[in-house]
This record gives sequence, C-alpha cells and structure tokens, in this order.
Amino acid sequence: MMPFARRPSGDSFMSTNRDSRAPRGRPSTPAGHVAPTTAIPPNVEVALSHLAHLIDGAIEVRGGAGDVRSFAARAVGSRRDDLIVESRKLSPVEAVLVGMQLAELMNEHPVAGVIGEDAESSPVWEAVGAAESSRRYPVNIHLAFPSGTLRLQPVVIGIEREWQSVSLVGYGIASEGEMVRQLLDQIVAEAGSDTNPFQLRTVTADVVNNQVRFQIVDNLAADRDDVVLPAGVWEDLDRHVHGVFRNHDRLAAAGLATNRGVLLYGPPGTGKTAAVRVLAATVAGSVTVVLCDASVVTQRLGELYGELARLGPTLVVIEDFDRIAPSDGPAMHNLLTTLDGAVSAHSGVVTVATVNDLNRLAPAVRRSARFDVAIEVPLPDRRARAEILKRYVPDGDPVDADAVARVTDGANGADLVALITEAVLSSGSESVTTDLLVRLARGRFDPPRLGTYL
Repeated sequence: MMPFARRPSGDSFMSTNRDSRAPRGRPSTPAGHVAPTTAIPPNVEVALSHLAHLIDGAIEVRGGAGDVRSFAARAVGSRRDDLIVESRKLSPVEAVLVGMQLAELMNEHPVAGVIGEDAESSPVWEAVGAAESSRRYPVNIHLAFPSGTLRLQPVVIGIEREWQSVSLVGYGIASEGEMVRQLLDQIVAEAGSDTNPFQLRTVTADVVNNQVRFQIVDNLAADRDDVVLPAGVWEDLDRHVHGVFRNHDRLAAAGLATNRGVLLYGPPGTGKTAAVRVLAATVAGSVTVVLCDASVVTQRLGELYGELARLGPTLVVIEDFDRIAPSDGPAMHNLLTTLDGAVSAHSGVVTVATVNDLNRLAPAVRRSARFDVAIEVPLPDRRARAEILKRYVPDGDPVDADAVARVTDGANGADLVALITEAVLSSGSESVTTDLLVRLARGRFDPPRLGTYL
C-alpha cells in the first residue's frame, strides 16, 4: 500500500511524507515555475493517515522534524524543555495488552499525529494469536491525542521498545504531570480487561532477548483413553489438578492455598509426558496452559509467575524438572521464593513438573506450598504391558498380547512401542506374530544372568 503524503506545514506535527524538495540527483524546479500541487485539507489529511494505519500498520508515514520530544512538544503546544515525561515499564504480557489498548484508543478517538520511534520512522506493529483470530498491536509508536479526547489537555502516549524492555510513555505540559501519570496508570490497569489473547489458551514460554516470551499455540490433542496408566495415577491427578481448579473459590473463602505443585515422577518412558498432555488438553479453554521451555525455568521463573496474575487460573507444565532445576545458590533461592508466591501475586495456579529421579531434587523443593504432592508413574505391570501391546499391534495380526507381556518384564511403554515397530519392519509384508515378538523381546528384556567370571 502506498503511503499517504502531504505538503510540509510549519504549524503541523503530523507525521507524513516529509520532503517536497526534488529527490537527490534530480534537478529542482526552475526559478519562476511552480510545481503543480493540490493541498489536502488538514482534517481530511489526519483522517486519511489514521485510516492508513488501521489498514496497514506497516505503511511508511514520515515527516516532521526532530525526535519524539519535538513531536510531543508541537502536539501539546509546549517547548521541548517544558515537557513532562512519564513512563511505566511493561512486562511481556503487559506490552501486548497495552499495545492492544492503544490500538483501541486509536479506533475510539481522533488522533492528531502518529510516528514511530522518531519522526523519521514508521510505527511498528506485530500480531498475536492464530492467523484466523490474530490481533495486531503496536510495539513502537507515539500517538498525539488532541485536547478533549483522552483528557481535557492534549497528550502524547507511546510505546517504546528497547532491546530488553518495553515501556509505556506519556508526554504533556509540565504543569500536567499528575494528569499524565494517572492516564498511564489507567491504561495499564484497563489493558486486557475486555480482551486478553493469552487467557484460557495454550501458550509456550521461553526466553528471547533476556525476556520471557509467550506464544499462542494450538491446544494439545490428547485423550486419556490413549494413555495406559494405573487408575490411582489418574485419581491423584484429578484430585490435585482438576480439584484445585474446580474448588478454587471454596479454598479461597476458607483461607486455604489456591496454588499447588505436583511432581509426576518415574522412570523414562512410563507415560509422564503423555499424562501431562492429557491434563493440558482437558483443562484448555477453562484455564490457561503454559508449557515452559527450560530457559524460563533456569533464567526467568520469577518473571513467568509474575505474569500469571493476568492469565487467570493457570496450569504450568515443566518437563524434566530434575535435569534443569538448580541445586543450590541464588538460582535455588529464586526458585523457592517463586514457588512460595513471594515474588508474585498469582492465585489458582497448578504447576505440574515431570521428574525421572526424585532424589535429584533438593528436599526444600518438596516442602509444603511448593511441590507438596508427588505422584509416581511406575513401570507398567504385566496387565498394563498387555494393554499397551494390544493398542499398537496392527489390527488383525495374530498376537497373544498376554504371552508377549510375560517376557517383557521391566519394559516401559516406549520400549514396547519400539518392540512392535521392529516386529513390523522385520515381518515385511507378513503379519506380526506372537513368536516373532517373543523372540525379539527375549533379546531385549531378558534379565542379565549372574555367573562366575574367570
């Protein structure tokens, strides 16, 4: 889309295509000749520029002299040195929500001027959410609101992004500092009150540019019937995960903890990850699901939990916690205070962490109000092994799952799936048989024989 342009005007602070002089390298208009131009009425120009931003936030809108302070000074009718500047540092979630709030303000109120990080830059917009329902919001923009819109006095509001931080900023006349401060506080407080793209969705959390980043992903597709676990495991998960969410108000009214930490532990390949995926799939849509990358746990766990107050009831999932959890020092202290809720105001948060070796975790991690529930996911017994085999053996193949289960003691679910895969590849176009599976299993799972070595 081509940018809308206008002729520069001495009393304008509108960001537009700036220089009407001939481009460098081309002759200027000869003396005595006037280049044909058509003036655009100021009110029409403002409307067209605003419309262009709504259609495509990436368009080039340039012009006006100087930096943001110069733009703001002209907008509020003040000298640069007489401006009051206020700012509020935004968390990653706040940056998105406040950006969406500013986009709404642009729709609701006339905007007298729009620039990016300075008068020579276009505003920068990004999108959040799935393609069919994505929302666009500014990440680097400054908006001039005339008197009688946001407040009786003119004011400039912007979002400024640096490498490791994002801030909401406000510019006004020096005597109106309190007005600017209150306006910024109001924008932050109201951001996300109507629409929060992260809430009740499944999101991933990692660290980019030393900040927590949330990205919306499709809800996980998983079914409890597809995961073979002892009935007691599902009962414990229902009690300590679904039960906390279901009884949140009763717990809070009684002064009881509304947060819970659950350790799901057992040998690799027993179905811990599959169980967590089922949990995430069953609660998505009624609570927010946060799938944590290891970088968040080791670097920014406190910041992550600090964001949860804006996400509503939340299921936080941490995989292989024993491999990435700190053992001592400042990192361990940060982890413990985060789990205690001392560094955030989160409520209605259940954290489920998978663990291979429970003994690798520091005892303090398992204290009450941290990870106070530990649920074992054991190796499958013979009955469970038979059930897993029945689910993965090709339909119609003559296999006695119970017979194979008897010779696979010590195998986990992943081992059994690998065994069936090998059998299918070994059988070629023939059916998988009991004899083939037993022969392959004996080579894999026979216990070691003890003897005397000479």
